Amino acid sequence: MIHDYALGASIGDVAPWLNVFVDESGTADLDSTKSGVSRLFIVAAIIVDDQHLAAATEKMNQIANRLASGGEVRSKRIGTKSERRLAFLEAIQEVPFAYVAMVINKDAVDPASGLQFKRSFHKFTQRILEKRLARYGGGLRVHVDEHGSREFMDGFTDYLAKHIGGTLFYGYEQEFVRSEDSRLVQLADLIAGSLAYCHDESKVCDATPQFRELLAKWQIDIAAWPPAGQPVAVNGPDDVTKAPEGLIAATARNRAVRFLDANRDSDDELARAQAATLEMLLFSRFYEPDDNQSVVGAELVHRLEARGFESMSEQTFRSQVIGRLRDNGIVIAGTWQGYRLAMSSDDIRDYLSHSKNVIVPMLSRIGVARRSVLLDTAGRYDILESEENAELRSVVDCLNDTSIAPALGVVGSIDTPDPDEAAR
Repeated sequence: MIHDYALGASIGDVAPWLNVFVDESGTADLDSTKSGVSRLFIVAAIIVDDQHLAAATEKMNQIANRLASGGEVRSKRIGTKSERRLAFLEAIQEVPFAYVAMVINKDAVDPASGLQFKRSFHKFTQRILEKRLARYGGGLRVHVDEHGSREFMDGFTDYLAKHIGGTLFYGYEQEFVRSEDSRLVQLADLIAGSLAYCHDESKVCDATPQFRELLAKWQIDIAAWPPAGQPVAVNGPDDVTKAPEGLIAATARNRAVRFLDANRDSDDELARAQAATLEMLLFSRFYEPDDNQSVVGAELVHRLEARGFESMSEQTFRSQVIGRLRDNGIVIAGTWQGYRLAMSSDDIRDYLSHSKNVIVPMLSRIGVARRSVLLDTAGRYDILESEENAELRSVVDCLNDTSIAPALGVVGSIDTPDPDEAAR
């Protein structure tokens, strides 16, 4: 659940200033085989408007006094002490803020592609944050930990200055600060470090679900770069027959990434909403634990609104976003647990099973209605007779043939049921 404390909810002639506090977890070193080098680089940006800035700072002072003896709040100091991390995450539930985050999977950067990690990383991170912040009409103040990666931070602030920089209508300021002097930069450090304990398999622990639940309350947006995990290599025809899961995973991932590349910056807001939804499903599929890899429709709609998209009903979301993604070949399984990007044969079976449980009863009811009206009119009126219903008539006829074939002992493409099994 996302609250409005940090989102400039006050209304007046002058829009509120938006304060952004940025810190990171991990290093920019691509070689995660080195000792102490994580495969993930996580950047968190805390967002607080002027109206709640003093209250947020005071709350963090109180938390630091109570839990850190007045010292600096840092994720690294908490380390693997899960109970202590939970205490901090529970305490910040009373702080008025929100955050956006980027999770950079360094192992998924293909060295053969010629990508320069820092430049690509900066560009994608800055674009996501710029789009999230640019819709605000107030001024923007960016506060960055001076102890972080200077190259990243310089690029980040330069990009924001260029794309959201001050105009006659609002201002723009940026500064580097020492984390020990800024409780809200410390909060960014806590968020980034705690997200590592949610998404880095080397740090995931028994308390991870609790970490994730507490962090979710204030999360506006979280995204991964590259958009999904490294595709499984499929080397030749033998791999298709011996390891179809690899082919399914690789092609599903690549199809999703192609759609993102084509639609993320589209002039059509609906296409951008589809891309944003796909990005969220990709993130859940690759970076969340198994229990959280499906996302319910209401939550996806809520996240889209938090990203700045116009409000839409769940019905519109199903037809115009999920439906259109499926029309483009993106297989999305939908169950009672929510929507899940299909990356395996099990996922596809879930999708087919759910679809069958919806489609077949609907078609069966159409068949029942058709037979009822035929009976009532002594066969003179077939509700599916018109040309506009020709396709539906063919499907209903086929379903009827399929359902009666086993009873007639028809063999071939439809298996004859085992009498003993049927008797059970």
